[in-house]
Amino acid sequence: MKHESMPHLDSKIEASKHKKNCINPVVKRLYIRDYDERGKQRIVSWGMTCTICGVIIKENYEPKLTPERMSPKETGLRTRIGLLKQFYELMALHWGDLNIAWDDELVEQFLNVIPRPTIKELAEVFQPSWSNVNVDSQKWRRYRRFIDDPDKQGWLKSDRKKYKGLLESEALKRQVIMRDIIKSRATKSKKKKRVN
Repeated sequence: MKHESMPHLDSKIEASKHKKNCINPVVKRLYIRDYDERGKQRIVSWGMTCTICGVIIKENYEPKLTPERMSPKETGLRTRIGLLKQFYELMALHWGDLNIAWDDELVEQFLNVIPRPTIKELAEVFQPSWSNVNVDSQKWRRYRRFIDDPDKQGWLKSDRKKYKGLLESEALKRQVIMRDIIKSRATKSKKKKRVN
């Protein structure tokens, strides 16, 4: 029996690629696990196999997703940075007179930069060491309007005006950090092109 006349042969696998002793082949699609830029699992097509002769035909699989799985910490930081817009909008509604110009396109560009931001860089944007405002969704309600007390180390004091000023200035600083990281990636890629 010739391979060309086999009714179960998938058109994507040429008959000549099956083993000679393969009779009435049944083709099955193969899938692999991959991860997107947020670390979410995806199942993508990888190739074909014949369940009768066992031949495997690998398709031209180009990983469009992230080749390395993100750690839960990295995924969490990326999600929180994406939610900063909502945080600042909520603060503006709460205080009424905040002037925060948050750039959504910049955030998207930062999160999609290649190579992607490191955990250290993500942390520096989300909750930098110099920050006096807690933007964590679980804690901001508890600490809103409170700032470090300069007279009592380790203590907080209520100061609405200064707190609002910190919200505005820190939002600007976060955006400056993201722009600097994006620029650094662009500079590195130009240097690599010159070397090549």
